[in-house]
Amino acid sequence: MSDMAKSKPAAKPAAEKTKKDPKIKNKESEAMDKKEVANMLGTLKCSKDPEKKEVLDYYKSLPRFDSQKSELLKKWKADKSCKWFGSYKESRSQEHSTTQEEVSGFATKFLV
Repeated sequence: MSDMAKSKPAAKPAAEKTKKDPKIKNKESEAMDKKEVANMLGTLKCSKDPEKKEVLDYYKSLPRFDSQKSELLKKWKADKSCKWFGSYKESRSQEHSTTQEEVSGFATKFLV
């Protein structure tokens, strides 16, 4: 019988049992993000407010895994009235124009 007792694996401490696997935590956060996105899109679709429709159109125009989508979701969760969208869109257009100016230009990077 002493051989059987030696072959059994040692019991894990309670602290290790309660720790969540990082993969499980990541899947749970992805599921929550999907729920929050679905909630946002459903709310925006049903709304008759033109600002909310504009946010929905802008969200749909973005590429699939764009970082702006998560930014829009965070801002929408903070303020669901979408009054922030005008300033958000303006700041984004300014960022886009400055990056275009830096990129355009003939041989600016390598001309020395």
